[in-house]
Amino acid sequence: MFSKITSKFTKDDFLSIRDFVRLQYEKTAKYQHHILRFIAGMEISMMILGYFNYNHSNPRYLPYMTLYFLLAAASIFTDIVVKNAEKKGILKISKALSRVGYFYFAFIVAWGLAITTLDVTRGGTYWVAATVIMSIAIFLNLNPFYTSGVVTLAGIYLMGLNFYVKGRVTAGLINVAIYTLIVCIIIFKNYFAMYENYYMEYKLEQLSLRDGLTGVNNRRAFENVEDRQTDSVKCVAIVDIDDFKLINDGRGHQAGDEALLRVTSVFREYFKDKEIYRYGGDEFVFLSGCSAYETAKRLERVNQRLAESANSYSLHISGGIMTRVEGKSINEILSVADGLLYEAKKEGKKKIKAA
Repeated sequence: MFSKITSKFTKDDFLSIRDFVRLQYEKTAKYQHHILRFIAGMEISMMILGYFNYNHSNPRYLPYMTLYFLLAAASIFTDIVVKNAEKKGILKISKALSRVGYFYFAFIVAWGLAITTLDVTRGGTYWVAATVIMSIAIFLNLNPFYTSGVVTLAGIYLMGLNFYVKGRVTAGLINVAIYTLIVCIIIFKNYFAMYENYYMEYKLEQLSLRDGLTGVNNRRAFENVEDRQTDSVKCVAIVDIDDFKLINDGRGHQAGDEALLRVTSVFREYFKDKEIYRYGGDEFVFLSGCSAYETAKRLERVNQRLAESANSYSLHISGGIMTRVEGKSINEILSVADGLLYEAKKEGKKKIKAA
C-alpha cells in the first residue's frame, strides 16, 4: 500500500526517494556546512550571552544553557560526519550517512519544541518552534514523508501544549494546526520542485548523449565511457559504411541519412543499445560484450542482412576489431581497431578484420 503511494512521487526511469535524498547530500553539502556552522556559532554565542546575562539562580537557566550546548554539539557533529564522508567519496551512497540527517532533523525539531515549552510555560510565544520547524524542513531536503511526519507530531505536541496552558481550545491552537498543514504542503511542494528539476536535467543529459538522427549513443557518450565500469566489454570494434561518400554526394543527403538509418536498424538486431556508438559521420564503434570472433560473426551477418534488404543501391560495412587487453584503455584499444579497419579497407569492401 505504502509503496504504491510512494511510487507516485518518483519516475520509473529515475531515482527512488531514498536515492534522491542521498543525491541531495551530494548536491547541497557545500552550503549545508555553512548553515551547520552558523547554527553552532549562534548557539555558542547564546551560551556565552546567557552565562553573563541570565540569573544563575533562575531554575530555567540550566535547561536553556543545556539546550544551547546540545544543539551546538549536534550541529558540529553532523558537520564533521558529512565533511568526512565527502572526503571519502561516500556522500551519496552511504545509508548510515542518511540516518545522520534524519536524526539531526528530529533532534533540532525536538530542540525547538523544548525551547518553546520553556518559553510558553512562562507566558512566551511559539516563534522558536515555528522558525525551527519551517527552516530545518526546507534546509535538509529529506524524505518528505518522514519530514512531514515529524512536523505533524511536532504540531500535535504544540496544540497539546497550547491546550494545557490555556485550558481550552483557542485561536492559537487552530493557528498551530493551520501552520502545521501549511508546512507539510511546502515540504511536498519543495520535494516535487527539486525532483522535477533534477529529472529534467537527467533527461537533457540523456538527450545530449544520443545521436539526433539514428538515436544511438553519440561520440560524447563514448568519451564518457572511460569514467564508468567497462568490465563487461570484451572487445572494441569500429566500422564504417563502404562508399558512403558516393551515396551521400551522388544521391543526396536524404539518401545518406536513409543509409545511416538502415544500417543502425540492422546493428540493433545483433547488438545491445548500450554497445552501439555513432563515432562520427558513417563511423560506428561497438563496445561488445562478446568475443572478437563472435563480434566479427555478427558484423558479417549485418552485411548479409543489408544485402537482403538492398533497394536501388547496395549497402555494406567494413570493420576492425580488437580484443580487450588488460591495462589498456578503451581509447588505446580503439586505436588498434581503427588500424585494422584501415587494413580491411585496403583489402577490399565488406571486410571485417579482427585481431
